[in-house]
Amino acid sequence: LCQICRRRKSLEDAFPAEMVRSSVAAMIKKIHPQWSSQGYICIRDLNKFRTEYVENILKAEKKHF
Repeated sequence: LCQICRRRKSLEDAFPAEMVRSSVAAMIKKIHPQWSSQGYICIRDLNKFRTEYVENILKAEKKHF
């Protein structure tokens, strides 16, 4: 069960929450306070948060130039 979209996913389409990079997990937890490292996140939702994380870094770098 994906903790974000609440849909059942196969193990091929899910990622253990404990393996999510801590910086991305912190961002997820801000939006989804119920986030637990004991569950799973589907690849689609994980990629969405990864993309948002990278975009935020690029925006922050852009401000410095």
